[in-house]
Amino acid sequence: MGDAASASASFVPGTRVPLVSATAQHREARTVMSRFKDHLQTELAGPLARLILSALARALPLVPPRSPLVVTTIPATWAARRKRGFTPMRLVLRRAGVAHASTLTSRGVRQDQRALDAVARARNVHGTMRARADVAGCSVILVDDVVTTGATVAEAIRALTAAGAHVVAVVCLCVVPKVFPETRESRDRRTIQA
Repeated sequence: MGDAASASASFVPGTRVPLVSATAQHREARTVMSRFKDHLQTELAGPLARLILSALARALPLVPPRSPLVVTTIPATWAARRKRGFTPMRLVLRRAGVAHASTLTSRGVRQDQRALDAVARARNVHGTMRARADVAGCSVILVDDVVTTGATVAEAIRALTAAGAHVVAVVCLCVVPKVFPETRESRDRRTIQA
């Protein structure tokens, strides 16, 4: 599925938080993640763990010296946890041997993001996460599986920042460039921004 040499680094859209992906092979990574998450092929956690470790290694130099570090994941929705019986990226981090904390909680009901355009995704997750108060003063590396528009990780960054944490990087398996059909709302928003 590619190696660290083919991975990329950029920024989470709308933020100055570095986005470090484990592989640029987004089609292959999405297929593997679908088998892992949707078809419950948990034996894929091992290979995914090796990928996420490579991305975490590239994100670690972004942590300020002597800063307490917290590695955390995007919280799964209640429906997803119930359906799968596990939280995918937490399982991957456990297989990788990476200590991580459940610092974010999901509140409210979020729709599955896959069918939503970029504007609807941002609206769907806005205000749905809360971070524990004990992350205040910590550097945080946020781990997610696939980043498409960045709406979910941006909401997590908002919640962590509001709790006093400093998100130093978002690490993901892959960034998927998704072309959404233009809606009237997104067209109007683009026109206003121009």
